[in-house]
Amino acid sequence: MIIKKRKSLRQESLALRESDIIMTGVHNTADIGSLIRKKRVGLGMTQSQMADITGNGTRFISDLENGKQTMQIGKVLDTLQVLGLDVYVSARGEAE
Repeated sequence: MIIKKRKSLRQESLALRESDIIMTGVHNTADIGSLIRKKRVGLGMTQSQMADITGNGTRFISDLENGKQTMQIGKVLDTLQVLGLDVYVSARGEAE
């Protein structure tokens, strides 16, 4: 799975700059949570502020950042989109 730059339609202020492109393998929910936490901290937001912007509760954001394995995939993908992040899936060993 690769996280890549995408301009968010809902929150233009959260869109990544070209220099912020993150391309990394994601192997578990903790990896996703770590990327989301880094993005939030980089934006100078609290979990409460991020919850408001993404339309989720603070508990959801905390669980997401801590890699809870039973997160609703739709809500996770919606949160990534609001943050200006895309998810790509490819076979191992293949580059985009």
